[in-house]
Amino acid sequence: MAAKYWKDGAGEVYRSLSKRAFTEALRRLVPEIQEEDLIRAGAGVRAQAVDGNGRLVDDFLIVPSDRIIHVCNVPSPRPPHRW
Repeated sequence: MAAKYWKDGAGEVYRSLSKRAFTEALRRLVPEIQEEDLIRAGAGVRAQAVDGNGRLVDDFLIVPSDRIIHVCNVPSPRPPHRW
């Protein structure tokens, strides 16, 4: 997976190191956001879902079965851990 999606991973690292790049990426969701609105904080880690064809799943993955609906690839709303 790392070899196939190295560009995605490199983009994640770049945005984590560059406040400007991170702000630009956020502007796709919140156009009025400014660098001064952002405060550096710790980062979390979450598993990345991959579909049966080896493609990254970027959104919620809904998997229905007989009497259950599985909601997979859900980001945690938990705040960052404070030390």
